[in-house]
Amino acid sequence: MDKIAKRMNDSRGDILEVPCSLSVQGHIAGMVVARPGAKHVARNHGVFDLLFVCRGVLSLQEEDCTFEVQPGQSLLLWPGRYHQGIREYPPDLRYFWLHFSLTSASAATSATSLFVPQYSTVARPGYLTELFLRYIGDRETKRSHPFSDSLLILLMLREIATHQKPSEATDSSASLAGRAYDYIRTHYRQPLTPSQVADFLGCNPQYLSRIFRQAYHQTMIDVIQETRLEYARILLIHSKLNITEVAHACGFTDVRYFYRVFRRLQGMTAMEFRGLYSRNFINPE
Repeated sequence: MDKIAKRMNDSRGDILEVPCSLSVQGHIAGMVVARPGAKHVARNHGVFDLLFVCRGVLSLQEEDCTFEVQPGQSLLLWPGRYHQGIREYPPDLRYFWLHFSLTSASAATSATSLFVPQYSTVARPGYLTELFLRYIGDRETKRSHPFSDSLLILLMLREIATHQKPSEATDSSASLAGRAYDYIRTHYRQPLTPSQVADFLGCNPQYLSRIFRQAYHQTMIDVIQETRLEYARILLIHSKLNITEVAHACGFTDVRYFYRVFRRLQGMTAMEFRGLYSRNFINPE
């Protein structure tokens, strides 16, 4: 047996003890819902501060650098650097925040290290939203563990490290796919199909579907559904809309279809999700 693993005896059989040493330590986290006239406070943290914007625009300055963080973008604020808000929060601003620090770990190599940009457009914002919700939900329900906390943060950082970057496509096709992606992200609350996106861009639907999948490794239907569910999760957490109203607000005209898509992609019903995550981790700032 491997020397780093240990085996203990139990009445039900052997127990494998697996060392769980990861290089990050998670701290507090939450979601900010902007209130009128508020602005990000000026401070100098001793930990990393990971921000991810769901709605609105977050305007921040760190030392001499300014950032306009748009929906679907992340920003990593560094410990020991002074940062502050440079404008009042817009009324629709919603963003996640998480504090973490690095711990001593075995020497990393370029093959095992993550190279996380400070400012990034996330390729799968819905997936990153889910990771934030799971991290916050576990801590709120007292189910967190240092290992699972670290693992979730590493998954977040990996998602940011593999930021939106169309690949294996020509400049012209990547640009067209990017325009389709942007159109979906801004029109998802309307009735929307891949053919309608192609009509708006004035191109062949089959051609657009092919280059979109080549660039983003997802279909346009996948991105439409994930974007709608990303907004649905926000509404389920901090609004009092019922499930039918949430479905319609996110662009679903068929509520039963919304139920099926939500359960398939989320692994639980919308009501179960609301009951699990609609807790007191929202910060009116």
